[in-house]
Parts: sequence; C-alpha cells; structure tokens
Amino acid sequence: MNKYGITGIEERGKFWALRHDKMVGGPFDSIQELSDFQLKSIEDMNVTKIDVDIDYDRLRKEMYEMEVDKFLIENNGQMSIQTIPGTPVDKQPTSGTLSLKYDWDNHDSTDPNSMPKIRDVRFDEIDFTETCDFIKGTYTEEVINIFKEKYGAIRGRYMMMNWKTCLTYHKDPTTRIHIPLVANEDCFMIIDDKVEKLHEGNAYHVDTTKKHTALNAGRHLRFHIVFCMPSV
Repeated sequence: MNKYGITGIEERGKFWALRHDKMVGGPFDSIQELSDFQLKSIEDMNVTKIDVDIDYDRLRKEMYEMEVDKFLIENNGQMSIQTIPGTPVDKQPTSGTLSLKYDWDNHDSTDPNSMPKIRDVRFDEIDFTETCDFIKGTYTEEVINIFKEKYGAIRGRYMMMNWKTCLTYHKDPTTRIHIPLVANEDCFMIIDDKVEKLHEGNAYHVDTTKKHTALNAGRHLRFHIVFCMPSV
C-alpha cells in the first residue's frame, strides 16, 4: 500500500486495484497495467484521507479554550502555530499568516489591471518550523509533533473562513494538510474544477499545487488547522 491507500491483489491470473479495501479498478492482465492505473489514479487525486490517530474533539475544544476563534475574527482569519525560530513571542501568532509573497493591502480591486505588491521582505514556508510559545504544553503541540515527524509539516496555522466567502483561484507552491475542526455541509474546495468536501473528524492531504479555491457557502464560521508540506 502507498501513502494514498492504493494497493493491488491478484486473483486467478488477473490484477485488481483497491483503495481503503474497496475495489477501484480492474481486472488487469499484467502488473504493468495495474501500476499504470495506480499512477494515473494518484495523479487524478485532489484530496486523500490521512490515517492518523488523533483526538479531533480534544483539538477542537482546546481551540475554543485558548480563544483562538476570537483572535481569528480580529486578525484576518489566520493564526500561526509554527513560527520562524527566534521570533519574539508577541509576533509569533501573526508571523506566518497571509501570503508570504504578495501584500494584498497594496492591491486596487477596482482596477482590473492592478496586481498586488510583492513583499519587500519575503520568507519561505520551510522557515516556519518552530512551535509557537503559546501552543507549547498543549495537546495541539502533540498533534503538531505527530505531523511534523511523520510528514515534515511546516508553517502550521489556524485558518478561519467567514460565511458567504471564497478565496481567489490560485496555486500553492506545495501541497497542504487540512484538519477541519469546525465545518458544515456547505463548506468545500474546488480543485481543478472538481468539488471536494473536507469533513470534521478527519485529516486530509490536499493537492493545492493545482488551481483551487475554498468556499464557505454556509451560515457559520469554518475553522481548520492547515500545514504546508515541504518541497519534494
């Protein structure tokens, strides 16, 4: 089995592809045909569940206990949980938020030819590796360590999405891990023009290197923990 949950079996000289114990392809006459199918399936996958043992209810409860939701409402909907080593404590919660490349405060949305200003000082996702001080000693820190050790997760953030909002259609430099803490049936992503829903009680690997956006078409706030994946 690979990290996407795809495996293969042979029965009576034929080969079949399974994903999470469900038949997804076959029969194939050769191992090569099976391998080609598996590769194509992986390329077509936008979202895959991650098999990880964490307490999602505890993670959600802790978010509210730390009043992260209030911070997000007051600070553009993002809060860092991983920062650049050496960042002053008071700067850590906002250190890795918003776009690392563009300064959207310098964008004239009324001008169709306007482009946001490139930031004078730019950091890379890989710079954000250290757990923020306000997170240390919490269950959230344990979860950060799990994803950091298993997947190399960096630049972790709480991310809030207001109701009746969406993001620009864009591509990220690397893929993402999403942990939905609070969601509703009207929250979804569109990746390569395909609708993808991420549900509470799961963690997901999301291929955001493809053109994508996120929408909250519901009536309540959406809260996720999002990690960046290091470049391969």
